[in-house]
Amino acid sequence: MRYVLEGHEYLTGGEDVPPSDLIDPDTWDGIMHLPDDVAIKISNHNGLRLQLLHSLWGDWIEAVGDPSDPDNLFAPMLNAGDCFQCTTFDFLHGFYRAALANLRSALELVTIGVFGNICPTHERYLGWKNSSSELTFTPARGRVAEVVGI
Repeated sequence: MRYVLEGHEYLTGGEDVPPSDLIDPDTWDGIMHLPDDVAIKISNHNGLRLQLLHSLWGDWIEAVGDPSDPDNLFAPMLNAGDCFQCTTFDFLHGFYRAALANLRSALELVTIGVFGNICPTHERYLGWKNSSSELTFTPARGRVAEVVGI
């Protein structure tokens, strides 16, 4: 049995499109059985922690701010919020390596956002922002540390 949201449960209204290529029950069970089992066992012993993680994710989303604000932290913080939500989901379903990778991504995104906030005209940041070059955690962290004197 699979559950899907009703049209009225969507924020912007869900389309009720009939299925065009259903997955067979054996494939569905093969993909979903183990993660569902792990999620039940993990949540049986970590309800308070999961509630806290979910609450912190909600607080993060509220702290992101207004998209119309030209702050260089908005987009990285919003993307980091997605990473935090994925981390909780991955942890709950036993995908621990993926959960840690999402935490690393969140740290990298926020560090790059801080770099962009304190050095908005820096060539390296502008290249990253315009998708013309790569910027990773280490150089962004180094520049932030240099500017703030750490």
